Amino acid sequence: MFAAGWRSGSTLLQRLIISSGQVLMWGEAGGALNTLHDVAERYAQMVGPGNASFRHGKGGSGGDSLKNFRDKGEAGVHEWIACMNMPEEAIHSGLRSFFDHIYSDPAAEMGYPRWGVKEVISGVATARFLRSLYPAAKFVFLVRDPFACLLSLKRRRWLSGTVKEKPVVYFSELWRDLASGFRQADFGFYLRYEDLITDDRTLDKLQEYLEIEGLSLDFVRNSRADWKTSDKRKLTFRETFTARRILKDEMLRHQYTLDRRI
Repeated sequence: MFAAGWRSGSTLLQRLIISSGQVLMWGEAGGALNTLHDVAERYAQMVGPGNASFRHGKGGSGGDSLKNFRDKGEAGVHEWIACMNMPEEAIHSGLRSFFDHIYSDPAAEMGYPRWGVKEVISGVATARFLRSLYPAAKFVFLVRDPFACLLSLKRRRWLSGTVKEKPVVYFSELWRDLASGFRQADFGFYLRYEDLITDDRTLDKLQEYLEIEGLSLDFVRNSRADWKTSDKRKLTFRETFTARRILKDEMLRHQYTLDRRI
């Protein structure tokens, strides 16, 4: 499950899915999924042809180097093998084994036949990477009214000061970029938090997509687990103006209104 930033309702959705008893939805990995996606891309670059461009530079022809090394037999040590690497399918197989070991096996030990993971700082590119490893996997893309997220973040001291400079800009740009990718994804289940907590039809569609049973709005309505705060501050005029400038176009694409927001 991929959510557009913090305070988006991702933990509620995580617990809701777990309540089915069929899926253990693991928590945030602090950006580790992005790092593993980057690992896969760097290997692909080194394996790839030297005349091809990759995000981190030109290919290293490591696949060709491996073929030449094998073909030459004992003389292979005299070949240029600086970027020789294993085939990309072996890399993907290794990454799948890693995910199975840290996610699937512990979930099975606790009695859950399926597993998932949620993240709030990973975009659709990382989702595509995971989909390449698990083509049959289900992906949920969650968004919430960004002004509700910003207000909740402010009342929790911008995640206890995790972002010290220009937090409104940081969190607004993060929401905009993630939500834009989710909206344009050609796979997965797009979900607005506001629809999840109010509409039985949305919940039914989510269950159908995930191929699970037993989800209920009663769980959502009765849930009390949250990061509590007594802070009652509002967004200032300047904070609202800054956020609106960054968010307005993407908000409208998700059918969030801008009335009373300057």
